[in-house]
Amino acid sequence: MTSQTSPQCPHSRLGGRLAIFLCLVAVGLVLILTRFESTEPFNVSPTAAAKANMMALKTVLLAYKGNTGSYPTTEQGLGALVKIPDLSMKGWSPMVEHLDNDPWGQPYQYRCPGNLSANAYDLFSLGPDGKPSKDDVYPE
Repeated sequence: MTSQTSPQCPHSRLGGRLAIFLCLVAVGLVLILTRFESTEPFNVSPTAAAKANMMALKTVLLAYKGNTGSYPTTEQGLGALVKIPDLSMKGWSPMVEHLDNDPWGQPYQYRCPGNLSANAYDLFSLGPDGKPSKDDVYPE
């Protein structure tokens, strides 16, 4: 009997690598914006910082989906990026060491499936007042 090996597609791992690269770029951007937030003359508004943080989270969520096949559920929340939500889950690995709150000290809001977004999830900040209102901040 001869052993047959199935041919590997050379691009099969490209999606995961690209997602990780984009995640690193986004995290670098957040670190740069955070650094400039506290130094003059580069002062970033809390709204801009929240949007940058959420863009980085979107990239991390994309990498999570690439690894596991789906976005975290609402019940799993963004915590699934830090701690495995289900021990039987295949492809999971920690995406971030910890989750930062928004610039106003509140956790970012996450729903999947989403009510507002065609991206399959909603990600937003409750803004300065910390409750659902017109000042909520969404990533662009």
